[in-house]
Amino acid sequence: MKKRNPAFCLIIASLLLVLVISWCGSAQENQKTAATTTGGALNFLLSGYPGVFRENTIAYYSVQSKQRLTLQFSASPLTYLGQEEAALDDVYYWINNNPNLSFRPGKSLVLDEKPGEYEFSIHGKVTIKALEAQPTGKYKGTIYVTAFPAE
Repeated sequence: MKKRNPAFCLIIASLLLVLVISWCGSAQENQKTAATTTGGALNFLLSGYPGVFRENTIAYYSVQSKQRLTLQFSASPLTYLGQEEAALDDVYYWINNNPNLSFRPGKSLVLDEKPGEYEFSIHGKVTIKALEAQPTGKYKGTIYVTAFPAE
């Protein structure tokens, strides 16, 4: 791997928030469908040096339901958009500025909610340990929010 000069190294990572609604059942049950909205993109601007980097912008998700529902927050890896195969390994997300409500690629967060209206802000951090392992350039990933009726 070629050596990178930290003075010219910039990594930009962005995440797309994707909403997946899974609702099965009779027509009568489907009238209880949740109403949802999403907004914003979670972006990171990383310097050319090792360190811990918080998001520059946050994403939002809201849901309103007339019945109990389960929400699952999950994420794909932040992968490099260049020719080399690479991903940012130490990526961590949480909702409503509460690190106890966290998820990351490969580890989902599941919440069971009562009927009502809920708003979530999605935050994150990326840790860069060694520049040699992270090609300079853009990275992209996806956050998935899946809502389905609670059992």
